Amino acid sequence: MGYVEENTGMAGVVPAWKIADILNSEKLVAMRRSQDEMLAKQERESTIGLDYPSRPKEGSTFSKDDFQNALKKASKRIQPSQSDKEK
Repeated sequence: MGYVEENTGMAGVVPAWKIADILNSEKLVAMRRSQDEMLAKQERESTIGLDYPSRPKEGSTFSKDDFQNALKKASKRIQPSQSDKEK
């Protein structure tokens, strides 16, 4: 008798609340805090400066309206300059 691999369309499902319970367990929360502290220490002690903030400031989220406005600016038709026309 042979074996045939076939997609049966079945999938394992884990409830979101169970995933949240695991992610918010004391052990994982402590690991994230420890990692955050280590990264913050590295940033403070680093001699390299970044041109952008590593973490967004409170209340400075990029909204859908911000995206739409940036998209409009980026997709505006620009007129070629006279020197570009001569080339």
